[in-house]
Amino acid sequence: MYDVDFQIFHFVNDGLSNTFFDWVAPVLREKKTWIPLYIALLIWLIYKYRKKSVLIIGLIIAVAGITDYTSSSIIKPFVKRVRPCNDQLIELQVNERVTCGAGYSFPSSHAANHFAIAFFLSLTIFRKYRLMQWLSFLWAALIALSQVYVGVHYPADIFGGAVLGMLIAMMVYYVSSCLWEEYLNYIET
Repeated sequence: MYDVDFQIFHFVNDGLSNTFFDWVAPVLREKKTWIPLYIALLIWLIYKYRKKSVLIIGLIIAVAGITDYTSSSIIKPFVKRVRPCNDQLIELQVNERVTCGAGYSFPSSHAANHFAIAFFLSLTIFRKYRLMQWLSFLWAALIALSQVYVGVHYPADIFGGAVLGMLIAMMVYYVSSCLWEEYLNYIET
């Protein structure tokens, strides 16, 4: 399994190398890049749902917070997978396009957090907007793929993060729909 993971990593990190990706991948994975999107989503939620937007915004924050805590503070310290850019066996083969963090690699918190938000939005407010569902997953996938391209995560880290994020989003959606069924039904229609 490690061989396949490394081969895919090497293909993305080295085989796809070009000046455009070298410029765009670090930008995609940067948190500050997405602030305008978050502000636009916040404004749209408040405009569309008024007072009811407070719950959905709170749930989005909860999804991201639970996902980040689970990936960064529980799973990473337990698994202790070394980042490719810090892996002594392959570090000379890695095109490191950003500063390599000292933390662990599995799962990718970027992938977990963004797939959690995308899936939660798809289950709730984007349910009736098919294009928005696709765009939210494309957004999460681009951020996740950029993590491999810049050399800080293996593909399995991304996959594990995406699955973790979607599971947590589904759990939060299920619990919140049990607690606030009438409210969430209003949002979904």
